[in-house]
Amino acid sequence: MLSKDGIAKSMTDSFEQVELDGWTEEEDKQLRALIKKRLSVKRSKDHDLKFVSDILEGESSEQRLASILNGTVEVKTHKSVKRYGNVFVEVTDRGRPSGIMTSKAKWQAQVLEGEGYDGEVVVLLKTERLRHIVEDKYYIKGGDASTGAKVKLSELLQPINYE
Repeated sequence: MLSKDGIAKSMTDSFEQVELDGWTEEEDKQLRALIKKRLSVKRSKDHDLKFVSDILEGESSEQRLASILNGTVEVKTHKSVKRYGNVFVEVTDRGRPSGIMTSKAKWQAQVLEGEGYDGEVVVLLKTERLRHIVEDKYYIKGGDASTGAKVKLSELLQPINYE
């Protein structure tokens, strides 16, 4: 009886015998890694395709997040989230557009601080999406000479229709 390592070696060795047009060394490494991952988890044959699909989807999501984090992200920290249940999104300062309205960042990270959060929760939104959320809100006075919108945490996660 072959061990999992023996099966993996047998399966990956058989790939060396097949030459595919356009098959890169990187793709070969990825396939070998997938085979090893699959063989390391006990699953029935019925789950094989879903398992591989889930791995590919997860890796795609990881690559997407990596590209987001390599892009422009503006970070705002909210310290009173537990007390009020919302975040403050600045839209003006001293009567001029500022904050979300002038941000050139592609993404906005809302870091939740305070009791129960301690910076362990970050809500990441596209800047355009956050602008859309605050555009029809009633603006209130913030710290210093700024104004902005109070946005409930649940509103940050709601589906949006941009029409």
